[in-house]
Amino acid sequence: GTASTDVVIGCDLVVTASNKVLDTVRADHTTIVLSTHEMPVADFARKPDLKLPGMELYRAIEERVRKGTLVAFDAHEYAVKLFADSIASNMFMLGVAYQLGRVPVSAASIEKAIELNGVSVDFNQQSFAWGRLAAHDIDVLEQEVKALAPAQVIEFKRKPSLEDVIRRRADFLTGYQNAAYAQSYRDFVERVRADEERVAGAGQPLKLTEA
Repeated sequence: GTASTDVVIGCDLVVTASNKVLDTVRADHTTIVLSTHEMPVADFARKPDLKLPGMELYRAIEERVRKGTLVAFDAHEYAVKLFADSIASNMFMLGVAYQLGRVPVSAASIEKAIELNGVSVDFNQQSFAWGRLAAHDIDVLEQEVKALAPAQVIEFKRKPSLEDVIRRRADFLTGYQNAAYAQSYRDFVERVRADEERVAGAGQPLKLTEA
């Protein structure tokens, strides 16, 4: 039969174990893909010596899932080891959920959405791919991580240039409608750029143009 797409992607152990989230879980039916990394919330940040009751939180989630599927590991740790950036854990977790058959769209569609978003495309697509590997064979992932020397952590350009963003948006609008529609977008952005440079001065960050 078709795999259930009733899934919770829990990137934060504390939040996932909260009543608000657990109330959405259907016992024996829902899949939870959980990162066990204990991320501090505000109260814990003010008290750095306070220990989070990680095991109790995990057990609360486990008891709620019952015979449903619970896949848990420290995505934060893998993200840091692979990319030196914990933000990669979010797309990593999506990759896990996808590989488990719990995301009702194709991998190509997810990768295309990342591309159209135009932000850290390679970084996010690779994070998604590593998450898929984690779900497929965690032992192979462990071997790959151990094989990486500290200097070999995967490096990506974290932010595209303004010109890259404009080009990608224009390409999208061309496919969405036509080249004239994309050119009207380019013309508008260029007017904003000219006005912002006149006010802010040459060489200053073009925050309004980027927005």
